Amino acid sequence: MFSLPAHVGTPKSRAMKIHALDLLFAVLLSLGCAGPTAVRHADAQPVGDDPTIKSLLETIRRETQVPGIAVAVIDRGGVVATAAVGQRRIDEAAPLLSSDKFHLGSNTKAMTAFLMARLVDRGFLRWDMTLAEAFPEWNASMAEPYRSVRLMDILRHRAGMPAVSPLGGIDFAAPLVAQRLAFAKSVLHRAPAATPGEKFLYSNAGYRVVGVRSASTPRSKANPRPRSRAT
Repeated sequence: MFSLPAHVGTPKSRAMKIHALDLLFAVLLSLGCAGPTAVRHADAQPVGDDPTIKSLLETIRRETQVPGIAVAVIDRGGVVATAAVGQRRIDEAAPLLSSDKFHLGSNTKAMTAFLMARLVDRGFLRWDMTLAEAFPEWNASMAEPYRSVRLMDILRHRAGMPAVSPLGGIDFAAPLVAQRLAFAKSVLHRAPAATPGEKFLYSNAGYRVVGVRSASTPRSKANPRPRSRAT
């Protein structure tokens, strides 16, 4: 996983990075759309890193000055291609391998936002849905400042929610769904860490609340039919 820092380098170097990323994504897309003969499934024998992707990754690594980058292209059948460049640590010479494991960390925030986007596109949720609408069972009891907060405010880290929230009161022997609901209830029944909408405040707790709402979206006949479908 890697990101492209917008503040690094001159406009010319940033343009080079963006061009390299465009080339990389074009290669990844072509691999993802390749026919069955190009696919290396998860249970197949390793064939080594893809040299084209590896070359592009090295260009990006040098430009962004990150220790290492690893990429895997995966389709429904398994792994299509892999590549890794650089080092595992900036202070050690051990090379980064495509078989190394990475902490997924906050990449799950992008996944949560994508899941919500799919639900918005299908008419199950709205970007401007308030927490009072999203959790009607807690409308009267949740902290008053949260009632008018929109789901999009949470995704933008402008809901005033804390970075993390205490886990007290959660029965960890209960089913996972019940634990998640208990966590969301705990967050929404505490005073915000900042006035909603006032400032950017990075919040893991907020994304968990959105995740709970997205995962509990009812699939009833009353909901509109999908308008489009991401692939």
